[in-house]
Amino acid sequence: MLTIYSDSHRLHHGHGELIFGELRPCFEKPVRADMILERVRAAALGEVRAPTDFGSTPLVRVHAPDYVQFLETAWDQWSQLGYQHDALPMSWPVHGLRNDRPPTHIEGKVGYYAFDAGAPITAGTWEATRQSAVHLVGTFGVPGKHTGRARNIDAQCVVHRLAHIGAVEPGQFIRMLQDQVRQACEHLFALAGTARCPDP
Repeated sequence: MLTIYSDSHRLHHGHGELIFGELRPCFEKPVRADMILERVRAAALGEVRAPTDFGSTPLVRVHAPDYVQFLETAWDQWSQLGYQHDALPMSWPVHGLRNDRPPTHIEGKVGYYAFDAGAPITAGTWEATRQSAVHLVGTFGVPGKHTGRARNIDAQCVVHRLAHIGAVEPGQFIRMLQDQVRQACEHLFALAGTARCPDP
């Protein structure tokens, strides 16, 4: 199995997320990717390769352009207000009120694009996100014909799902890894309107 890995994930390291009404240390953190990489190598799953940068153009094939622009500029807008802590949503669009266009102020944008308060935006979020996403989209060549392009911040992704695997026996790890990758791949291709996930 080919594993694509980059240390750029360390650029996104949030200090806190809102869980059950409490601000707690982030569950998703760089050490989780380190644990996965360690298990991939211990199980001798195959080559670990650095990602290829396909540029940012592929991002708008699966994400709404306004969302991509938001992620690219969010930290700059947030820090221009004097904030140096993680950006977390303070409000979300209310049902029944207008929500067909993004707010102009960054505090409103963070809530508009957020699924929950579990994915803080930090100074390194855009670069870490861009590098991982352009490789994934560029590699799989996901078509942009679908109308449901992603437009929210969500902590779920392939790496996060794989991080739940933890320490298991190599054979079990491989089966779990393959299952998680297939599920994530099928979800991505379903969003893209592709009939099926390609065979491994």
